[in-house]
Amino acid sequence: MLRRALRSRLPPGDLGRGTASGSGPDPAVGSAGVSRAQARFDGSDRQARGLLMAALQHGDVAVGDAAVVMQRQPGRAAALIGQLQGEGLVRVVDGRISLG
Repeated sequence: MLRRALRSRLPPGDLGRGTASGSGPDPAVGSAGVSRAQARFDGSDRQARGLLMAALQHGDVAVGDAAVVMQRQPGRAAALIGQLQGEGLVRVVDGRISLG
């Protein structure tokens, strides 16, 4: 039904050409996600955040243990926890980090 409706709006001979069939220029070139390669994951802040989030799925983590869990220096771990708090993903109460 939808295909028939769309077909009726195309000029004769246009069906099967251009982006509708997957040929022609890529409309996503230069858009987010394809403009450049993603940064490496190993050793990244994304990895550290992921390690903490994975640990929190099993229960709260003491603030003092977060740097070890995240494999970061305490100052960097604190900054990343602050980001996660700002995003509403975690909360810190009485020295314990839990899922937000």
